[in-house]
Amino acid sequence: MKRLLVLILLAGTLSSFGQERRHAVGLRMGGTFGITYDYLHDDFSGFSGMMSFREKGVQVTGLLKFYRPAFERVTDRFWWYAGVGGHVGYHKWTEYFSINQGIYTYYYEFNRYSPVMGLDGLIGLEFRMDILPIRFGIEYMPYFDLFGKDFFKLNYYDFGFTIKYAFN
Repeated sequence: MKRLLVLILLAGTLSSFGQERRHAVGLRMGGTFGITYDYLHDDFSGFSGMMSFREKGVQVTGLLKFYRPAFERVTDRFWWYAGVGGHVGYHKWTEYFSINQGIYTYYYEFNRYSPVMGLDGLIGLEFRMDILPIRFGIEYMPYFDLFGKDFFKLNYYDFGFTIKYAFN
């Protein structure tokens, strides 16, 4: 009987530790495709990092995120979040030009690379499953770039879908 009681207490303790799930790793699919990592500092704030692929380049993004419950009267599984941060990386593009020499025309193609940096914003809605440690989300992430192919680029239309695995 003592062993059964100890086993029940141990199982209860382990299941309570599993509910925190402060870390999450996943994918973001959309205008910006990438691998994400989230850390929840507490129930209402956290940090997010992302290695993303856009404009044939790679960017590393860091965001400070703030969470609020959405639909509290119905369920506690939906959370609104907003964030602000920045990114650094590079862009790649191809330039074409031609040279006419008499009756011959020569065509040239060059790959160009440029460093890029900028600011990012984020607004989203996340669903946190209770039984499985999976989170689904939809996001709107406007950003602007400095440098790159265009010296200044503002993008309002970066929508995405996220799926993340949460763990301790």
